[in-house]
Amino acid sequence: MVNCLKLKRLVALLTLVAIIAAIVVLAGCGNGVDAKQILVKSGESMGKIKTAKFQMDMEMDAGEGQSTKATYMVEEVLDDPEGIKLKVTQKMEMDTGEGKEEQETEMYLVGNTAYMLDPTSGEWLKQEGISPQAVLNTMGMGSVSELKDSLKYAEDAKVTSEDTDSYTISCAFGDKFYKDYMLKSVEGMEDTPEYEEYLKAIEEMEAPTMTMTMKVDKKTDYVTEVDGTITMKGEGTPEGGGESTTKIKSKLLEYNKPIEIVLPEEAKNAKSWSESQPEEPQPEE
Repeated sequence: MVNCLKLKRLVALLTLVAIIAAIVVLAGCGNGVDAKQILVKSGESMGKIKTAKFQMDMEMDAGEGQSTKATYMVEEVLDDPEGIKLKVTQKMEMDTGEGKEEQETEMYLVGNTAYMLDPTSGEWLKQEGISPQAVLNTMGMGSVSELKDSLKYAEDAKVTSEDTDSYTISCAFGDKFYKDYMLKSVEGMEDTPEYEEYLKAIEEMEAPTMTMTMKVDKKTDYVTEVDGTITMKGEGTPEGGGESTTKIKSKLLEYNKPIEIVLPEEAKNAKSWSESQPEEPQPEE
């Protein structure tokens, strides 16, 4: 769905950020409380959510004066007969070191088709025929419905505090979490010329360091807040070198309330994503 490795590296980082914001769970114990059992139960409970709204704020420092700030507002319907439906609105401010640029865009997922408003051209683009989770990952968004799948990836988890209403838990996510979710982001691309190159790049990328804390509500068993830091070095960074640090804060705003996601009329005539990409120059013989 993307046609260059530099963009892929950026998407990789945004993917991890968003997955953590939407689906992080932990395993472990602390203060006499069995965190693994708490979060296994949380995963089971959140796997039954029918609709959800959440907000994620992200700040990425890529070094050399380059930074990005973004806010995502996400609405998700998980029990629709057509499959997962998703609406994402994004506001982003990028500082390239030479100037600042602001962008706003929208993305919709209906079944196995993703629609995105290109913030540069103003055109609607679409990608068809790939799995919903691959679309979510490639667009940099995770799904609440995938909560249970991340249970097995948590490392060094423990309950750090507890009050009347919630547990606060910390943990880290390592190489396997990163590689497996990156592989999901290229599902459906097997027939593209870039597929083998992407697989090689994923294998060679250095896994980021991911640490986070979150709150688990005792009444609902839901993960309601996430506060995390992701550090990526070397070839995995957006510019292919150096170090980038991303901080995220996310919050589950609503759940199991009626949500209607309707594709805008102009998006129904969206151009295929592949058609919108400029042809890459052929090497001279």
